[in-house]
Amino acid sequence: MTAGARRLEDRVAVITGAGGTGIGRACSQRFFEEGAHVVSFEREKDAARGEQVVERIRAQGGDAETSVVDLTDHQSVKQALASVVDTHGRIDALLNIMPWGWTRPPDDWRYTLASAFAPMYFGTFYGAEFMTRHGGGSIVNWSSLAGVVVSARTAVLPPLTEDEAAQDFELPLGSYGSAKATVFHLSKEMALRYGRRGVRVNTIAPGYMATPFTLERIAGEYRKQVEESIPMGRMGQAEDIAAAAAFFASDDSSYVTGQLIVVDGGFTIRAAR
Repeated sequence: MTAGARRLEDRVAVITGAGGTGIGRACSQRFFEEGAHVVSFEREKDAARGEQVVERIRAQGGDAETSVVDLTDHQSVKQALASVVDTHGRIDALLNIMPWGWTRPPDDWRYTLASAFAPMYFGTFYGAEFMTRHGGGSIVNWSSLAGVVVSARTAVLPPLTEDEAAQDFELPLGSYGSAKATVFHLSKEMALRYGRRGVRVNTIAPGYMATPFTLERIAGEYRKQVEESIPMGRMGQAEDIAAAAAFFASDDSSYVTGQLIVVDGGFTIRAAR
């Protein structure tokens, strides 16, 4: 971030999954540094992490709050966003990041749609409706490089953790990429619907990021293979995604909507290999 830049001064930013150990947390920190009031929506299992994010921002002199929200339930999402508007008068930015987990076939597609797509859909729909009442705003949805390309690399799945193997888990193949591809289409649909009402909707597709969650799976020889497949020769950092999110949320992207930015160190330009 440019020294002294506070592009989000006094804006209200809702971040789902801000309590995550990687991208969500980096986004909450970046938005605070740029002047935003951060509101985190967390799953019940991540409530303590959400509190940690709030405490860290307050310790730095910022203002933040968190609440537990079932992001897979449309009424819960609607009520949570309405509460933010009641308290702060508006929502200027909404980042639909919400983390998700694995499940086992044959139900992986149901779980994936519920955890990877439903929060994006509900958040975008209700978020846009509330934003139109107060002059508009910016919504940023999370896709993945798996939703952009199909390659030998993305099709080769990393090994399970010991806990997952003990529970007979299998990593979802096909359903995850399909859900993430749908996120971008949703963003374009909503960008078209709400463009003249002041709401911009864009999508970020992260590549391989060196977050704690990812590094649990990508290590040793597998990590070496992944990094060799990235033109920049390394995995990205959560802060790289936070910078893209801040751009989309700020006036620097005031004429940008319905677009996808892939932050992957160039991986997708050689994904066919």
